[in-house]
Amino acid sequence: MAANTYPDPRVSRLINEFAVPVQFNVKEDPGARARYHGYWTPCISYQDVDGAEYRRSFGPLNSEQLLAELSLARGLRFVHSGRFEEGIEALEVALTYTEAVPPRHAENLYWLAAARYESSGEVKDLLDGWEDVRRLHPDTEWDSKTRLLLE
Repeated sequence: MAANTYPDPRVSRLINEFAVPVQFNVKEDPGARARYHGYWTPCISYQDVDGAEYRRSFGPLNSEQLLAELSLARGLRFVHSGRFEEGIEALEVALTYTEAVPPRHAENLYWLAAARYESSGEVKDLLDGWEDVRRLHPDTEWDSKTRLLLE
């Protein structure tokens, strides 16, 4: 990722705008695996300022995948802390990044629908959003999660 992903100016911009990156070498700091529960590398842990983790990804990511992960993580930070309006705004921006990575796009649509519902209290916002998941990403993990309420 250091050679191919991080040098991408889009990745650098998103990291610099919305994150405080911390990187460590598990061979130089063997205790880091246990401290951060990163038993497979690369491991990216998305945490708030208090250290509460709200997303984690394992394995190497290309630029498109990392952009999708970063933008989705930013939206989920707001959603999981009950800041639904900010979550909606961030997840709407994230759609431009997740569109290139179908599994993340399906997840983005799922959480965007949930955030809209939590913000408005209107079940229609949830159902309409989840219909988009089913229509655009059938037979995916996120489609199967919507079936509990849609069928």
